[in-house]
Amino acid sequence: MGAQAATARKIGLQDIITVVVTSTITGLAAESRLAGGTGQGNSRRVAAVALILAGAAVGAGLLLWLGLGFGLMVAGSIVAAGAVVGHVYGRDV
Repeated sequence: MGAQAATARKIGLQDIITVVVTSTITGLAAESRLAGGTGQGNSRRVAAVALILAGAAVGAGLLLWLGLGFGLMVAGSIVAAGAVVGHVYGRDV
């Protein structure tokens, strides 16, 4: 998780905290127009929370129906694919 947070900071994603979902939800609430904020960046925060919830649901389904080994294999494949895409399309910061 520390490497994930450091990578997010390195590529400039300060407003989307990838490790702490609570901070993303807090930022969403604090910056909302209802709370007197501008609402700027809320679409990214909502997307981040939705993707985190979707990932949790898929992970739980894999664990429940196909077992721990298959779930870990899928998670490892996704991490590896993300690393390859980041390496190929990454930008210098």
